[in-house]
Amino acid sequence: MGRHGKQLAHLDELWEAGVRMFTDDGDVVADAGLMRQAMDYLATRGGVIAQHAVDPGLAAAGQIHEGAVSSLLGMSAIPAEAEEIIIARDLRLAELTGARYHVQHLSTAGGVEMIAAAKTRGLEVTAEVTPHHLAFDDSMVATTDPAYKVMPPLRSIEHMDALRAGLRDGTIDAVATDHAPHAAHDKDVPFEHAANGITGLEWAAAVVNTVAPLDPVSFYTRMAVAPAAIAGTPEHGRWVAVGNPAHLAVFDPAHEWVPERTVSRSSNTPYLGMALQGRVVATVYRGTITARDGSPAAVALTS
Repeated sequence: MGRHGKQLAHLDELWEAGVRMFTDDGDVVADAGLMRQAMDYLATRGGVIAQHAVDPGLAAAGQIHEGAVSSLLGMSAIPAEAEEIIIARDLRLAELTGARYHVQHLSTAGGVEMIAAAKTRGLEVTAEVTPHHLAFDDSMVATTDPAYKVMPPLRSIEHMDALRAGLRDGTIDAVATDHAPHAAHDKDVPFEHAANGITGLEWAAAVVNTVAPLDPVSFYTRMAVAPAAIAGTPEHGRWVAVGNPAHLAVFDPAHEWVPERTVSRSSNTPYLGMALQGRVVATVYRGTITARDGSPAAVALTS
């Protein structure tokens, strides 16, 4: 209720309304007893519990990843253990209850290892990674550019490499943008006072293809098929076939380009000016082109 972590929301009403994935994203469910209650309730129905895995005690007042860069800058920091402790606890609860469990914006090598081990044990566990955690390590934060301030924070290169490997081998099931547009007055301020978050939806596919390239089947599985399956949206994330809804993303993996503008009202992004390989040529929703060459469109597919 209210993302306060004190009592359950009306999960029965949400379920009846069609909700299949439940999260307090932006806030961790820190109370293990409350998390078990939620898991017990949803385990019998098949719903997914998704966790913003950041321990509030270890992360309190933290700005960036705890490591060499935080020491250099003298900034309060968030250790990798802040994520890993919550994941470890929740995996034990998932094993206890039989619930489906999903880790949002995975950012640590230890988290990748725990997800892999849980899958080996047969738990119904999935995980996602953001494009920015694949593309950048905490050395970028040394510039104190607020565009790189996110939660969980950008980690060291060792964590970034583990995330890329986990995406390639399937330990990490999906890419999720954690798209977070902000007004200029929330980002164009000193790093310590800036809001967390990156605007990244427009370039997500291109960033993944650039920094962690995948074969075509794996690419579309991580970007579309798996996310739709996890979220329980059966009309989406379906392979091209006669009779399936024409929800399509047309992607050219060889196109080399440098984004110079955004169609968003927000510009809190590090991707402008970044050399990318691969571009979404068009998007199609129910047979209608909704974007073409980086611009919104509403042109009938048959035109």
